[in-house]
Amino acid sequence: MKLKNLLLISLIFLFVLNLSAEIDIFLQSADTDLSQDQPLIVNVEITGLTEYMRAFAVTVEYNTGYFTATPSDFTESTFLSASGDPTQWEMAGTDGSYTATCAILGYTAGVTGSGTLFSFELTNLNQQNLTGTEINITGVVLRDTLNNEIYPDNVTGLTATINTDLYIFLTSPNTHLAQNENLYVNAEISGMAENLRSFALTISFDTYHFSASPEDFQEGTFLSASGDPTQWEMSGTDGSYTATCAILGYTTGVNGEGVLFSFELTNLNRQNLTGTEINIANVVLRDTLNNEIYPVNVSGLSVTIEAPEGVYLDVTLLLEGPWISGTSMRYDLETAGKLPLVSPYDGEVLSEFPEVSPQHIVDWIWLELRETENGATVDSCNAFLLDNAALVSTEGDQRFPFLGAGGNSYYLVVRHRNHLDIMTAIVHRMSGESSLPTVIDLTDVTNIYGDLGIKELETGIYGMISGDADRDRYVAPSDLNNVWRLQTGLSGYWSADFNLNKDVQPQDRNDYWRINTGKSSKVPTN
Repeated sequence: MKLKNLLLISLIFLFVLNLSAEIDIFLQSADTDLSQDQPLIVNVEITGLTEYMRAFAVTVEYNTGYFTATPSDFTESTFLSASGDPTQWEMAGTDGSYTATCAILGYTAGVTGSGTLFSFELTNLNQQNLTGTEINITGVVLRDTLNNEIYPDNVTGLTATINTDLYIFLTSPNTHLAQNENLYVNAEISGMAENLRSFALTISFDTYHFSASPEDFQEGTFLSASGDPTQWEMSGTDGSYTATCAILGYTTGVNGEGVLFSFELTNLNRQNLTGTEINIANVVLRDTLNNEIYPVNVSGLSVTIEAPEGVYLDVTLLLEGPWISGTSMRYDLETAGKLPLVSPYDGEVLSEFPEVSPQHIVDWIWLELRETENGATVDSCNAFLLDNAALVSTEGDQRFPFLGAGGNSYYLVVRHRNHLDIMTAIVHRMSGESSLPTVIDLTDVTNIYGDLGIKELETGIYGMISGDADRDRYVAPSDLNNVWRLQTGLSGYWSADFNLNKDVQPQDRNDYWRINTGKSSKVPTN
């Protein structure tokens, strides 16, 4: 009887032992409910290993729409190395499916028990998934000391949910533009957990680098995916446009992620290798009850523009107002610190003035190119006039940002804020070579279009005529009555300061306006 009982107890013990000896391979993570930017950190675990294991191979698969990883994101754990012998660890595969292989080297029985085979980290791509995306284990191969395969009883992956923050952002297939290459942008939304019924947001950009019209903005499919009609509107001016869109009719709205709208910006071919910003502002999102939904993150993008270097010009120019003698001029505005860093013509802002020593800056100048005498302006830019009559770019050299003009021929138009405009008498071929700049001497009357539009300052030396305070192309009573009389007695950067000495005085009226009244620019209008 005792022998039977012992046999029965032994059988029960063996049965229980077999039940508890199931080999499980599974994924384990401390957190599978991810927030935005939170990576998924996973251990590959094994339990119930009663036989000695010497090697394993395990494939991990995941959806690359939600996660990404590289082989270096997978790390061997201590399970096999606990044998005391060295191990050989290898990774193979591509993003979305990686196989980890590890084997004990040397002569050893192997290891048993439970532990972590390896660990890995998946980078969260911030694509919301509230129902869960699977991380799976496949292709499991375990080997004992005789290289026989050990078969696991259970192989289990895990499900991760991704709850991203509400994010409004700009995307573009290319943010490093070449000459004449326009910028194509999507305004996108992600992490929209609530139902959205309408939106309004403003896109702003630098009109020195880009241009656009309302027609360049197109509604996306995000709201129209509701199946109801939508109302799409654009408002604003070049450089700052507001897009507004709303679902009409009775609807529950839409959620998730998608494209709110897209737009195209025309590249003005002005080089910028450090980046110009396209920004989002004034974001308003509304749910089905018209309550405002607040985005957590709003981000624009930075764009670089690589355009031709421009043209090289060697221009000599004089202004009557600051002229002293020969080709020398006063630079009182620079000396007094009254010369602004903001262009008086197009609002271009400089962080600092260029280094032009030993010369000095007299004032800002505006240059234009046209193909015919009264043709449209092809390109334009700011420049500085130096006290020795040399014209330089805002970078302080002879390279002017007329991008794409090299090798072509144009009339050069020169404008100043209180002197009459002038233009070259003929077209000049623009040089793209720094060693061979295009030479244009605008102190020589034969080089000026319409010789009555320039003034002889001394024998054989001509300059632009002072006195046009309101920049209407005429030295007329309006310059005196509407400008000089209002500014007289002021000191600084004023349009009625005809001699550019920083002070608006009777001298400006008597020595410049009175003498030149009745004169006009001879540059053909376009």
